[in-house]
Amino acid sequence: MYQRRDLDTSSWDSWEADLVDQLLGHQPHENLVVIPRAGTFPVAPAPSRRPLSHRLRLRQRQLFDAPVIQAMRDGNSLLLDLTGPASLGGEYAWTDDQVEGLYDLGWPHPVNEGVVVFTMYLPHSPLPPRPYLPHHFAEHAASLICSTLRDVMWSRTPADVDVEGGVVD
Repeated sequence: MYQRRDLDTSSWDSWEADLVDQLLGHQPHENLVVIPRAGTFPVAPAPSRRPLSHRLRLRQRQLFDAPVIQAMRDGNSLLLDLTGPASLGGEYAWTDDQVEGLYDLGWPHPVNEGVVVFTMYLPHSPLPPRPYLPHHFAEHAASLICSTLRDVMWSRTPADVDVEGGVVD
């Protein structure tokens, strides 16, 4: 069951620090979901280049809710997953500018199995058995999530973002 997590929304820095604590406190099989609230993020600016595909170009951009970021504990690693909302089958009309912004932030090229999904494991490489997620990886993940919300999804303040956590059934 998922429950709302109350993070400090007084500034992006305080929100990011609370997110680090949430990530470090992950229990096995726990999932943290970061969801920009509907109607709180501005309409995306027009892309400077053509959208990703003809199929996506035909869609009405304003009909798309914001993408969702999930942080899932997987053994002693953290899996970050960025995709469209479940209500739309995981689809999101990413513009080329947004995709370039994600690459600039360090997101790897997406997996495309009918729906574009950006996925990142932290740490990036397999390591011998160790305690869950060293602090600097949690800081990197929180910074990446925060920058993605601010710079790619155009969330204005951390108060515009809901965070829920729980164990995956």
